[in-house]
Amino acid sequence: MVDMDVTYDEVEWGRGWGANADLDDAFGAHLGAGLGYKATDNMELFLEYRYTFLDLSGDLTVSNADYSVTDKVDGSYNFGLLKFGINILF
Repeated sequence: MVDMDVTYDEVEWGRGWGANADLDDAFGAHLGAGLGYKATDNMELFLEYRYTFLDLSGDLTVSNADYSVTDKVDGSYNFGLLKFGINILF
């Protein structure tokens, strides 16, 4: 779940300029698969892969002392994650 606000003030943009991005709440999904190998009674090796799908939308406002412009933004944040590790079992 994502809900994000980003603000750039005049220090970063120059005198009188600013920007604000407001992304709406969004729910995504992920698919995953993995393997585990029990090396000893107390240790397991694992390999996992997860791919996440997330579509985002919101508003972007850019302004200075004279005017302000707001526009809708849409995008996707899709990524894969590969994990390899050791689990210690108790």
